[in-house]
Amino acid sequence: MKKYSVSLISLLFSFLSLLSQPNNLQVSQTLMEKFAQKEGKNYYKIKGNIAKISPFEKDSSSKYMLEVFVPRIEYQVISKEKFIRKVEIRFIKSLEDSLISSTESVSDTLSSKQLRHIRAKSPNPYKGENPLAMARYVMPSASILGSVAVIVVLFYLRSN
Repeated sequence: MKKYSVSLISLLFSFLSLLSQPNNLQVSQTLMEKFAQKEGKNYYKIKGNIAKISPFEKDSSSKYMLEVFVPRIEYQVISKEKFIRKVEIRFIKSLEDSLISSTESVSDTLSSKQLRHIRAKSPNPYKGENPLAMARYVMPSASILGSVAVIVVLFYLRSN
């Protein structure tokens, strides 16, 4: 009975750890809010692919224009089950002829389960490249081998 309750509790904690990690869109929004707190959130023109998650507001009385770039999301493999996620957003704040470039970034450590969950819950531009071996090596290799096999079969059929 005791062993069953311990495994049930550990299962509950692993499920809660999946939910505790914000997806890449939420992390991007947090970085934008951090930039808005430091640099202000009112701009006469806002450029970039920031859609509904933007803390920035258009204000015709402002002198500044803001350009927000699509977040760069990278995963680094630490071990078979551990990854480092880095989310970075570049901002350019401009006033007539002067440009001020700024970058906000954050990184954290994820398990492979958390990584799969986060990538599944993040919209396409916020997924980042898949660092899992299956996606990086096996699938491209299989498609190349399949293409070569089709070419060989076509040459064989043409020869006969």
